[in-house]
Amino acid sequence: TGPTPAYPETGLVFGASLGSFIGGWVRNHYPIPQSIIEISTNSIAVSLQSSPIILNIVRIVLGLVIVGLAKVLSKKFFFFAYDLAYRANTNNDQSQPITAVSFDPNKKLVVTPMIEAYSKLFVYSMVSFSICYIAPYIFYLLNIQTPIDLSTLV
Repeated sequence: TGPTPAYPETGLVFGASLGSFIGGWVRNHYPIPQSIIEISTNSIAVSLQSSPIILNIVRIVLGLVIVGLAKVLSKKFFFFAYDLAYRANTNNDQSQPITAVSFDPNKKLVVTPMIEAYSKLFVYSMVSFSICYIAPYIFYLLNIQTPIDLSTLV
């Protein structure tokens, strides 16, 4: 039996849960240093925190940028690595190292539903990891965290 039409979406769902699990585990075992959490005297951060509407708009826009970058970069990385491994595997000279594979830009990369499922697994695990760990860490670095962010660290 072949894969069902929903086969790649299995990678999406499992990847999203895997990335959030790993992000939560990393955040639990390697918390953000206390020095980053301390209140900053930066005038931009202070003015942002005095206006909750602007603070939330900045957090939403920055969060969307982080998620978009995570999705685009992880997808490019996955297909670059897959392309590299695929071309190395289809090369006749198996003793040739993977870094010495010659690339033919005219050769089309074959993407099967299984490869699409693995790509979605990787991409959406990176997206959910960036939501659970990278975005809050950047919010702390830029001092645009909210009081509820600080209460979850206890």
